[in-house]
Amino acid sequence: MTCLFFTALQGYDDWRVTYTSSNVCALRGSTVEISCTYRYPKEQDGRDTTVQKTLWLTKTDRDEYVDLRRDTDYADRVEYSCGENSCNSYSCNVKCTLRIRDLRLSDSAAEYKFQFITNQPGGKYTGDPGVTLSVTDLQVKVSIPYPTLPTWANLECHSMCGLAGPYIWTRRGQSVGQGRTYSVYIGSEDIYSCAVEGYEHLPSPPTPSVTVRPSGEIEEGSSVTLSCSSDANPAAKYTWFKDNTDDSSRDMNQGQQLVFGHIKSSDSGEYLCEAKNEFGTKSASISINVKYGPKHTSVTSSPSGGVKEGSSVTLSCSSDANPAANYTWFKEHEDSVIESGQNYTITDITSELGGNYYCQAHNAIGRHNSTFLSISVTALQGYDDWRLTYTSSNVCALRGSTVEISCTYRYPKVKDGRDTTVQETLWFTKTDRDEYVDLRSDTDYAGRVEYICGENRCYTYSCYVKCTLRIRDLRLSDSAAEYKFQFITNHSGGKYTGDPGVTLSVTDLQVKVSSPYPAHPTWAYLECHSMCGLAGPYIWTRRGQPVGPGRSYSDYIGSEDIYSCAVEGYEHLPSPPVCKSTPQCIDIMPGSEITPFFFTANMAGYDDWGVTYTSSNVCPLRGSTVEISCTYRYPKEQDGRYTTVQETLWLTKTDRDEYVDLRSDTDYADRVEYICGENSCNSYRCYRTCTLRIRDLRLSDSAAEYKFQFITNQPGGKYTEYPGVTLSVTDLQVKVSFPYHTLPTFAYLECHSMCGLAGPYIWTRRGQSVRRGRSYRVYIRSEDIFSCAVEGYEHLPSPPVCKSTPQCTDIMPGSEITPFFDSQYGHALKTPSVTVRPSGEIEEGSSVTLSCSSDANPAANYTWFKEHEDSVIESGQNYTITDITSELGGNYYCQAHNAIGRHNSAFLSISPLPVYGNVLALTNRAAPAARREPIERQDDLHYASVSHSENQEVPRCSAGTRVQSDQTDEVLYSVVNAVPE
Repeated sequence: MTCLFFTALQGYDDWRVTYTSSNVCALRGSTVEISCTYRYPKEQDGRDTTVQKTLWLTKTDRDEYVDLRRDTDYADRVEYSCGENSCNSYSCNVKCTLRIRDLRLSDSAAEYKFQFITNQPGGKYTGDPGVTLSVTDLQVKVSIPYPTLPTWANLECHSMCGLAGPYIWTRRGQSVGQGRTYSVYIGSEDIYSCAVEGYEHLPSPPTPSVTVRPSGEIEEGSSVTLSCSSDANPAAKYTWFKDNTDDSSRDMNQGQQLVFGHIKSSDSGEYLCEAKNEFGTKSASISINVKYGPKHTSVTSSPSGGVKEGSSVTLSCSSDANPAANYTWFKEHEDSVIESGQNYTITDITSELGGNYYCQAHNAIGRHNSTFLSISVTALQGYDDWRLTYTSSNVCALRGSTVEISCTYRYPKVKDGRDTTVQETLWFTKTDRDEYVDLRSDTDYAGRVEYICGENRCYTYSCYVKCTLRIRDLRLSDSAAEYKFQFITNHSGGKYTGDPGVTLSVTDLQVKVSSPYPAHPTWAYLECHSMCGLAGPYIWTRRGQPVGPGRSYSDYIGSEDIYSCAVEGYEHLPSPPVCKSTPQCIDIMPGSEITPFFFTANMAGYDDWGVTYTSSNVCPLRGSTVEISCTYRYPKEQDGRYTTVQETLWLTKTDRDEYVDLRSDTDYADRVEYICGENSCNSYRCYRTCTLRIRDLRLSDSAAEYKFQFITNQPGGKYTEYPGVTLSVTDLQVKVSFPYHTLPTFAYLECHSMCGLAGPYIWTRRGQSVRRGRSYRVYIRSEDIFSCAVEGYEHLPSPPVCKSTPQCTDIMPGSEITPFFDSQYGHALKTPSVTVRPSGEIEEGSSVTLSCSSDANPAANYTWFKEHEDSVIESGQNYTITDITSELGGNYYCQAHNAIGRHNSAFLSISPLPVYGNVLALTNRAAPAARREPIERQDDLHYASVSHSENQEVPRCSAGTRVQSDQTDEVLYSVVNAVPE
């Protein structure tokens, strides 16, 4: 390894103040932080430098700066905080922050400047120009774009200094939308307000306005005051009401304030303030949500009473809490948590699993334990050994589709000293002379039914078998009263029928059409309806092209439009189409059964840009293929010009402020594919669905976000949806625990993934399928090897686990197999690797990101170190150094560690090149979420610190070069921040 060494040039630019930002925009009433980093020489003329004072200022008094802490306008509202000195051989750096609380409009001073004073002659330095602070209120601008629709309004959330957002909108105190603008039909009782997300307590002022103190969450027992204000002349009189659950209201109080001295959980609800004077009445509401810890925690079991060995029991925990409680389960005399979640199910219960159980309910306010619930397990051979359980008692399916009805039956392994043998199984719905008719012999089902039964699973006393009835090409006549299963054994009277059976409802889809707004007869509400509440998900088509998901769909209907709905995956079985007029439908789709709906008006002028992702979080398996989908929309025309989409792309990275198309990213070479459907347009908007497919997934593909962008021919018609989709690529792992120390061979196996992979899961023992489900309880034998997989991805199983390494190796030589002696699992780490971005030359003042990766199971955690320094400098997979200086150069390495071990990477050498003269440090500010980006962008330059210096030529130096200079003039370099629109 070759290391580059370099030296800094003492005396050049050793005095500096650099502000984090030159312009700050903040809301009135909020708290703002203004930060800077100052730099000074470690010594000057043989004398060590000591900083004697630091201050922030905006004013002068007789040419002396006034410390903000002594300024009466800022009394008790300002706070200074400075970090520790960071010194190298020649200079020191310190970061300082000014915090101003309860901002006022008057705080919008021309400039906030930072000054530090040292013990050196003339050693006083002020960062000039400083930081411009703009304090603003939010205002709602209202416009009526269509004079013929006076109740349709465009609302814009406006601030004087272009507050970045993101914005949220409320109607009568309830959240209704996001974005800088919001378009809606306005009702006479509506009150709208906007706020910046995270600052919902500082919204734009509605009329009247209702506030609550204290702000933030309200806990039971605290004191709460509701205040109502209204701009009225003469002054308004105020009355408070509380909305009851029966939609009635109760008069609470007369006056501008409603005070709760000791608020109770029953005080939660909607409160209405009515402001009234001789000219009219206005009202506004606020919702009070009183938070409290869990109470009245209790446990129930199903079934109740005694539990027989081999059966299942479900324990359920309930508690009164706000926010809703989370639950954990414990067993008496055991300290560890045995399960998380409101329900805890024990399958195939044994006597060893009996005992006293309890749950703990907990939320952010507190926690509370239930009383014990005793589970008594009895092994009663011959009692209830015959059983049949259907997976579901009601099944709803589409006509023409295929349905599966499943059950599990149970019988005694031995009866009266004789082994039990199942001789026949059948499904039926009818009887003939008191004999059941096998569906396979029923002419109504000829060639359409199939029986599938799994293998026997036998325990000490009982055996279990799962059987499935499959019916293809379903007909409405298949909606029989009940489908029942029967099995017949070799015992006298050993015939068992599951009664009652399963009710099958076969249905068609229908589109229900309604016009919710009589004034807009072309605006229709379509609902996909079935007779038995088919679960979905649903998709909608217009003229055969997909236009949107969901049980319902609303749109303006054109005369040529034909709509239909279907269940996803059953697009070949859609509803009968509906359209605007029968003759036109018949011309377009001759021979179809089409339902007309009639409208008379039309509406134009819609402008709608957006991207909707199918899911915001995706969790797939390493090595598998994943699809990430979205639907984007754009106006069919804008300013008289038809819109054309010129390019679509998916991205995770940027290069010099330009997004990098995944197809051009070497990390994804030959592994990505874009699939886009046909455009679907109505009179005003167009929609299109696009999918990103990534094959052979790697752990490194777990990028922060995958975003979709489309570019059109319209001015500024580039759109990127933010935030995007988070992809978490995971391996499967088997977690092994032994819940009972007295039963060292009884293990609890759990199929685990880092991002909660949905399943369904299957388990194998010695390569044979043995069970379904996320967890598996089993007695372990010395020759056993267990593994889990997601159904359909059996080729991507977890690493196998077994009882002892030598035996595993004998059974499956050459496999990487994890022994389980306790709850440890996984495999050792491999040597981590470190990469740097950007690659190539690194200049002083720029930013650099180091990334560490290691193949480990379970996934590794990372810490960062620098050669010759013992302390950890950062934790996490990435380490970013901003505004890098020569003293930050050197050899870096990362350490990857998990429960199995730890491993260090090789050194990575960082060698910044000194930059002299005017230093240009480009810093990107994050663009607002989900906004259209102009195709052509110009950067506005905001100066963060500028100091006058004599004009002089300073040579640019390569690393390792020392420059001698006889000039004594102080050289102070300017730092410029470029902030994109």
